Amino acid sequence: MGQITKSLAIPSLFPKSTESFEALEKTLRYIKGRGFTMVELYPPPGHDREVAKLLNETGFASVFIAVSALKGAGFSLCAPEEAERLKAVEVLKDCLDRGAIIGSRRVLINSGFLPKDRGLVDAASESYIRSIQEAYAYIVSKGYTLDIVLEPGDSCVQSFQLLGPTDRVVETTKKNPLP
Repeated sequence: MGQITKSLAIPSLFPKSTESFEALEKTLRYIKGRGFTMVELYPPPGHDREVAKLLNETGFASVFIAVSALKGAGFSLCAPEEAERLKAVEVLKDCLDRGAIIGSRRVLINSGFLPKDRGLVDAASESYIRSIQEAYAYIVSKGYTLDIVLEPGDSCVQSFQLLGPTDRVVETTKKNPLP
C-alpha cells in the first residue's frame, strides 16, 4: 500500500540552514513533531557526519538538494561545452558523496540553464543525458543506495532551465536509457 510523504524544502523557508550547522539543527528540531517525515536540504559543507547523526536523532528521511551546489557554482549538467559539463558532474559527484554520508536516499538535481544560443538546445539535452549517465555510473561504482530525482524547472519565467517545457522534459526523459 502506498503512503503520503510529508516533505518540507527547508532552504526556501529557513535559508540560514544552508549556512551553518547550528541553524540547520535549530530548524530540524523546530519542525520535528509537526507532521513532516522528510526534509529536503542542502547542509553546510564540513558537517556531514553531524548532519547524519542529527537526521537519525530527529527521524527525518532526507533529500539532498544538489541543485543548490550546482547553481551556486554556476555550472549546468546540460552545458554544451564539455569542460563546463564535466565541472558540473564533479560538483554533482561531491553532492552524491555527501548525500550518501548524511543518509539521504535521494539527491535532487535539475537540468541546468537553457543555453542563450537556442541553436544549442539539442546539444545541451545530449550533455544532460551524458551527465545523468555518468552520475548513475558513479552511484553504482560506489555502491550507494541513492536515487537521482530529476526536477524540471521553467525555461522562460524564473529559473530558465533547459528542461522546462513539458515536451522537452518528456523527450529527454525517453532518451535516457537508465532505469
